[in-house]
Amino acid sequence: DDQIQDSISEKQAAPVLKVGAKCFPVTSIYTDDLQGLPGFPTLKDAGITDGSGGDTESGGVGSAVESGAIKLDKKLYDAAVWILQHLRKMEDGQHEGIALPPHSQSGKPGGAVLIFCPGAPEIYDLLEAFAAAGIDDRRFVIIPLHGLLEDKQQDEIFRPPPYGKRKVIIGTNIAESSITVNDISYIIDLGLEKLP
Repeated sequence: DDQIQDSISEKQAAPVLKVGAKCFPVTSIYTDDLQGLPGFPTLKDAGITDGSGGDTESGGVGSAVESGAIKLDKKLYDAAVWILQHLRKMEDGQHEGIALPPHSQSGKPGGAVLIFCPGAPEIYDLLEAFAAAGIDDRRFVIIPLHGLLEDKQQDEIFRPPPYGKRKVIIGTNIAESSITVNDISYIIDLGLEKLP
């Protein structure tokens, strides 16, 4: 508010800073857009389970939350695996049904991927799903990101990947507003978050 700024400026001579920002084009693709593509998991009933393999609808989310036994449905991990496995084809326009514009800073395919998970246990579950699907360090630099990691480990997200590899950061949604990683081209959001 100008009136508040004038009052503060008169008393403290505070400078007014204007920070310009560059806007980048955003293309949103939802799971509904991917349904029906060969190999993409059906996510109609995907969500969370009570940790025993049962659906939270039967026991109620509240009881599952109180027991601390909530688990993401395996189909959500399968969807993230599928997207990562098919991302290059989608960038190159070689995937039937979905073509992504190149988003890396150079305008060429291959930018980094940021995947949001609700918490550290889900990050490690997704890492296991990647390993089981053969997504490994031959083509990817996969970096977990959460508050329990040492600063040195968290700093890995700012390093560029080696030539020919794609950086994949799997983090909690705290990363959504607290940091900027310049080479992120794609975001995969599992759509769930843990609230305090």
